Amino acid sequence: MIRVAFCNDDLYAVGELESILTDFCKQEGLWASMDVFAGVSELECVLANGGVFDVIFLNIVTEAEAESAVRMFRERQCRALIIYLTKWPRVLSPLLVREGFALLQKPIEKQKFLSVFLQAYRRTEEDDQYFVFKYRTSEEKILVCDILYFESNARKIVIHLKNGTGKSFNGVLSEVERKVAESGHPFLRIHQSYLVSYYSILKRTKKSVELVDHTVLPISERRADQFGMDYRALIEKEICI
Repeated sequence: MIRVAFCNDDLYAVGELESILTDFCKQEGLWASMDVFAGVSELECVLANGGVFDVIFLNIVTEAEAESAVRMFRERQCRALIIYLTKWPRVLSPLLVREGFALLQKPIEKQKFLSVFLQAYRRTEEDDQYFVFKYRTSEEKILVCDILYFESNARKIVIHLKNGTGKSFNGVLSEVERKVAESGHPFLRIHQSYLVSYYSILKRTKKSVELVDHTVLPISERRADQFGMDYRALIEKEICI
């Protein structure tokens, strides 16, 4: 089941979207729970008390409003996919757009709304997958969506996580790259020592990538062309302004 939150003080508009989504889920055989919040402060109270959502439709009027909400989601370690709803897409900086999953411009077209929701639904299914590894005598598993990047040092692999911690095991990065590619999760090889989650990349230059936690990693000359092609193929699927 996917857990959806609408954060919007226009309750009439939210009611229409909720009705459309309810009918669509029934038609497609999808399970979804929906909650409506008049503002970010209401939503924060629920998150603070252990509430969990997979997708949040967030109404945005100003960039400052969006920045405040995104900061709160980070602090609450909320992993929900954020879908912005706004009349004015240009109030959002490219950085904020990248932080979200998608952006829908008002008035919202029904088919576009359902298409974006279905993409989010499929992403949440992917995000439930685990990366499993063995270290010494124990076997551990980590949600793939929590991984920023893999780092290789000789035959030791370090998994760097969004919460700032790391896990390690003995292995070869090329084998990890092959396994995650088979799973369908987009991880990109930027260097002999680094395999990076596409979703963790905040921005890139010709020589480096900056991740969502502001870690900066180098792109090697050897990997630059292939990384560029792979990255462009993925970024073309996003909503670009």
